[in-house]
Amino acid sequence: MGHVDLPIKIGNYTIIQKFTVAEIDVPAVIGYDFLHKNNCTIDMGKGVLLLKDSKIDCIKESQMSSTFKIKLSDKLTIPPNTEVIISGIVEGDSK
Repeated sequence: MGHVDLPIKIGNYTIIQKFTVAEIDVPAVIGYDFLHKNNCTIDMGKGVLLLKDSKIDCIKESQMSSTFKIKLSDKLTIPPNTEVIISGIVEGDSK
């Protein structure tokens, strides 16, 4: 569908990361490109992501209180090499 570079904050670090815009049913996926570029280590036994000198607890989807989709009110085409600020609505329960 498209790509966008966005700042994300993980632990004490803010990193610009390219995201693929797509219709998926999971809240977020950190890809191999991000893990490799930032020399991350995932300790599955302890459930942590190691990023530089930060240790970030990984949260399983089953531990999340809620997951929400953000949906545009209207269809929108964003031309290549442009940026737009858009408003959206959050679907789902706010518990």
